Amino acid sequence: MYQSLLQFRDHPDIKHFICTWSTGRWDDRSPFLELPYYLPVGKELRKRRGGILHGQSLSLCDQLLTAVHFLHSVVDVAHMDIKPDNLVLDMDRDRDSITLKVIDFNISIIGTSHDVRPGKRGTTGYMAPEVIGPRQYSPILADLYSCGICMRDFLKVDRRGRRDRDDSLLFEAFVDFAERLCNQCPSKRPPLTKRPKIKERLTEPQRDANATSSGTVVG
Repeated sequence: MYQSLLQFRDHPDIKHFICTWSTGRWDDRSPFLELPYYLPVGKELRKRRGGILHGQSLSLCDQLLTAVHFLHSVVDVAHMDIKPDNLVLDMDRDRDSITLKVIDFNISIIGTSHDVRPGKRGTTGYMAPEVIGPRQYSPILADLYSCGICMRDFLKVDRRGRRDRDDSLLFEAFVDFAERLCNQCPSKRPPLTKRPKIKERLTEPQRDANATSSGTVVG
């Protein structure tokens, strides 16, 4: 899947995915990819006040929805395991900014125009209820549910202390959109083209030396 993303490397939203890696083989000669190390979003969420994510919830939501919309509409892939532990942050110290990236396509579905058979696919707590069954379901709509749960996690970090009126209105718009994505009825989840929009991406993060250490191996 990572290699197939290379054909879209000129698209502006490809920045939300990893397109550089090294290759190798295990002792049994089976191949693996070694991906660059980026800061795990799930790890930061588990820190007090959300770690480096504090104050960045709107941009995290915006970048996640942008990435997933690109995956669905351009790449024609449903991720099927969207969760904080499958999201990482690329720290750009020169520009003092960070970019959210989506990783781990081990259970993704290529070709999203048809419904698929039910059966556990994803992570409990982030997996859409219809995935279990009993009927066939849309993998695109299942991804939307997972996005909504992730947005809830991000927005909880900054739920208190909203002071600027315009910022508060935008915050509440994202809260409302997250709740609509989490609707138990798949057909009532709004398309990502209807998401709230913000003008700026994730900026002015706190420094974190962990964002440049060794890589992650994907078998």
